[in-house]
Amino acid sequence: MPLAEFMRTVTANKALTGHGYALAGGSTRALLQGDRLHPSQRGCAVLAVSILDAFLAGRRGLDASHVRWDPDEVWREAGHF
Repeated sequence: MPLAEFMRTVTANKALTGHGYALAGGSTRALLQGDRLHPSQRGCAVLAVSILDAFLAGRRGLDASHVRWDPDEVWREAGHF
């Protein structure tokens, strides 16, 4: 997912889909901090999953079975640092 596309989508508070997840329209603005420029912690999780998905899409032979594809799970786990 290109960063510009992510920013347009969440700034407009539109629906967002990725690798096995979907965020409804009206809920995606929460992926940005109050300054509406930087991603929130949850937004960082969504971006991380999206970037990893794009990276793996073009590479054969890499095992993605151990990847946590649920951004909410990634967000909860990352909240412990």
